[in-house]
Amino acid sequence: CISECEGLMLHVERAIMRPEASPEEIAAVVSALPSSTVPGNRTLSNVQLHRLHAIAHGHGGAVPLYGRLFAQWMHHAYP
Repeated sequence: CISECEGLMLHVERAIMRPEASPEEIAAVVSALPSSTVPGNRTLSNVQLHRLHAIAHGHGGAVPLYGRLFAQWMHHAYP
């Protein structure tokens, strides 16, 4: 069976359609995406945005969607 995490990631993958994206693009997709624990159309915290930019900084300006750091970030964005 598909977990909620897999469904959220599938939505992000379909919205971005590339293996990496800018922090701004990811933030726009994630902030609009609701889950059973988080409402959609929300504002991501400054800490969440800072962490997303830090991931991008370590990878040439883009966030790899299939990396460990982005997976951890998603777990913080969707507790």
